Amino acid sequence: MVGTPLWSLGTKRPGWHRQRGATSIIVVVFLSLIISAMALAWFVGRAAVHKHEVQTAADSVAQSAALVLQRDGMGFANRIETYRPAWEGNTISQLPTLPALDMRYDAATKLLNITATVDRPLQAQVPGLGQPPGLRVRGVSQVQVHQEELTDVNRNIPKLVLVLDYSGSMDASFGGGQTRLQALRSAVNTLLDMNLEIHYGLVLYSDDVLGTVAVSDNSVAAIRGAIGRGSANMTCSSCGLNRAGELLRATDVKGRHVLIVSDGLPNNGGGTGGMTTAADRLRMNDDTTVLSLEIKSTGAGLEAVMKRVAGPKGDPDGNDPGHYFAASNSAALRDTFREIVANILCTAGPLAPAPVRQPDGSYLIYTFLRDAGGAESPVHDQHGVSNPRAASYDQATQMLRIPYAPDCEKILDRAASLVVRYDQPAFSH
Repeated sequence: MVGTPLWSLGTKRPGWHRQRGATSIIVVVFLSLIISAMALAWFVGRAAVHKHEVQTAADSVAQSAALVLQRDGMGFANRIETYRPAWEGNTISQLPTLPALDMRYDAATKLLNITATVDRPLQAQVPGLGQPPGLRVRGVSQVQVHQEELTDVNRNIPKLVLVLDYSGSMDASFGGGQTRLQALRSAVNTLLDMNLEIHYGLVLYSDDVLGTVAVSDNSVAAIRGAIGRGSANMTCSSCGLNRAGELLRATDVKGRHVLIVSDGLPNNGGGTGGMTTAADRLRMNDDTTVLSLEIKSTGAGLEAVMKRVAGPKGDPDGNDPGHYFAASNSAALRDTFREIVANILCTAGPLAPAPVRQPDGSYLIYTFLRDAGGAESPVHDQHGVSNPRAASYDQATQMLRIPYAPDCEKILDRAASLVVRYDQPAFSH
């Protein structure tokens, strides 16, 4: 048997080397592809993280701007420091400037749309290749705020019967060298001096009705004369409220109001029960809004019953905090009278959609006066202090009451409009 020649074996070795070389190249290429894929995956993942961070920053900017806009008005841009911390922590690095903000009001939906755009260079490097040039990530967020711009206020001529406590306790000191009765007379005269478009009536009561003045448009002089009389003894609050109902039933049903002022619990005419029954009858049967004003006195225990009788017409059980008032000195008594009549005189609305009642029973409503130049300033409370939350909301009518008469006058004179922003800002997506 002849063996295989050595030259024949030698001719196979070059082929083996070629196979091994090709395999090495394939392995290298494969590994390169795997490494490139891993690098690309890392880059894509890092880009997604950066995109998420930028979008979070845009969301934070839009929501923070909306909250400041509600609280401070349209001039929020010069108060950027108040909401800078809310969005700076959501970015990879400090934002050098305020992100672009766009505000557009949609009159059809009554929504103010606040759009924030954050546009940043992509901060992600491909391993071995560095930072790809020109790549950017963009986050856009839109937050909506309910907004109404009201150019009119309702100023119907209301009818207001003042039901005043002239019992013996009203002769007690009220500070400033005045008795409670003297302070009450002074506050009523100050109210009448304002020459407001109100048709007044009057009931003075003690253990019974001491005097009345019918509701009319020329009753001011008669009221000034009647309140000059002295006090008597007991307190029959129901007597005063029942007589007020008789006076109002002689008028048309629109705009009926009663303001009962007292410093002590009723001790005649059915006591507390008689007082609440009389007030309930006014609200439910006589289309009358009942307001109460407590002249504070130590140990009187009057607050609960004065709150109980207070409420808008149609309210079955009173206890409406927006219709109860209190004063502990002469100056506060005068201011409170002004607050009450401003609430009666100056209403705006209705707000639609209706504001959402918060868990604590309040409403997130912010009000501003906007002048002809577009500048906004908060409305004022009854003491003239700027407070965008000062206007009170009546859920039954969806109307706002503006407590500061000069604010009301500006709207009436077309010197300003009332801008109302309410409820929590919400993302549009």
